Amino acid sequence: MKNSILRPLTSMLGSAAALALLSGCSGATAPGDSELGTSAQALRCYDYSGNPNNTDGDCAWRDWSRLTPNNDQNVAGMQQEFAPALCGSEHGFLAVTADTGGHYHILQFDAPGVAPSWASYGNRQFVAKPSCGQREDVVNSSGQTVGAFVIAGKSTDNKIYTSAGVMGAPGPGNQGAPSEPFAAISSDTYSGGGNPTLAGSTHDRTVSAMALVVVDSNQVIWGYSRQLPYLSHSWSARVQGPKLPTGWAAVGAPAMVQLGLNYGIVVHAHNAGSHRDAFFYTYFFAVQWPPAFSAAIPGSGPATWTQWAIPLQAGQTISDDPALTADSTNGLTLWWRSNSQILETAAPNLQPPGSTPPILPAIAVKPGNTISFGSAPAALAGYTFDEGMYVVVARDSTGSPAGTGYSWFITDTNSFTGGETPGP
Repeated sequence: MKNSILRPLTSMLGSAAALALLSGCSGATAPGDSELGTSAQALRCYDYSGNPNNTDGDCAWRDWSRLTPNNDQNVAGMQQEFAPALCGSEHGFLAVTADTGGHYHILQFDAPGVAPSWASYGNRQFVAKPSCGQREDVVNSSGQTVGAFVIAGKSTDNKIYTSAGVMGAPGPGNQGAPSEPFAAISSDTYSGGGNPTLAGSTHDRTVSAMALVVVDSNQVIWGYSRQLPYLSHSWSARVQGPKLPTGWAAVGAPAMVQLGLNYGIVVHAHNAGSHRDAFFYTYFFAVQWPPAFSAAIPGSGPATWTQWAIPLQAGQTISDDPALTADSTNGLTLWWRSNSQILETAAPNLQPPGSTPPILPAIAVKPGNTISFGSAPAALAGYTFDEGMYVVVARDSTGSPAGTGYSWFITDTNSFTGGETPGP
């Protein structure tokens, strides 16, 4: 029985593909009730004068390691095209992936250990990557408070389906399970686009709603909201948001995270005419009823898409869907894949008026491991995992020579030794 999910890469670089995990240190503790959206954090090492190191992507991170269950087996025929989903709380974490048939599978883990094996999550077939969001905690039959989640995806009938589940008790050997079967959130269909993103109330448990957004083939964003407790309510009717500027088309699924009473949304868009890729952002006020897309401060103006000018360095691109994290100490961080590397930087453009966080260059996450990644990342911030407060997962690009499918890698931030300190 293995007692840690962190499998060193020294024995497997250049061999079978894997799902990787990385984790990182922020100096934060558990998420509090303070509102987000007032700071942004790129994960850097700082010298004793407070100057960030914007070139060393290895400093802040521990090695990428394989995320595999205790039986050391991947999902048979893990879907190459689908990126992972990740959700969690102070009670543990949950990774979600798909097999080649489009069926979802889950794996519960925390720092002490990992579930015995990937578990099939329902029988429904999906045509898009999963999304996972945290809902309110629940008390299990043993009287323990455990984390609970919702998984969303676009199915073969072009409708969006969700299923609520509950995590097992923390510790190795426990696994999450559905609380209900997948059900369509509405009769709305999305024949093009429509890859859903789900966000829960992960940082301020007084915000009693979940949000789900999709961008359709006309480049219009649509939103749904559901009040908590989740199983006591239903999804709202969809509400229309802004259309992406002319010439721009969304790529994959948006990224979304709770920002106080609002939800911040970032989408990767491509302009075929100018051969450019860019990020755009907007906001969804999901906690009012009915919900509505909004300006940064709800009620201060109409919702719009704003292009985000990230200072990309030579050779950096936007290759895939973004991920967006927030925690009550360090604020917002944006993650995405550039060719075969995972990049991160602060998300200052999502801040409310009057805040002036620094705009730092994007740098690769632990590039020294020389893993070639082939999927968008999933990331989570604000909950302690091993040494760090940031957890990132992504799939490599090579596949398994033995035919056992693609795997995931995982990493977290380190404890910052050797004369450098985490950011302020």
